Amino acid sequence: MIHSVRNVIKIRKSKKISQLKLANAIGHQSPTFVGKAEILAEGKHFNLEHIFKISIVLEVDVIDFFEGIETKN
Repeated sequence: MIHSVRNVIKIRKSKKISQLKLANAIGHQSPTFVGKAEILAEGKHFNLEHIFKISIVLEVDVIDFFEGIETKN
């Protein structure tokens, strides 16, 4: 989970998208949710629907958020 959040932050910043713009694009009125989800505060996190919407806003493939994450077989 931590790697995917770090990748969201990295990609968001590289695309110069503010937390407010991203929050609005995924259906939130303020940047508070995105800010807390990015630091995993107060139990906030991005669910699969958020990740899908964020991938559209940032114009990247969903898999880009999971780069660097090892899977167990």
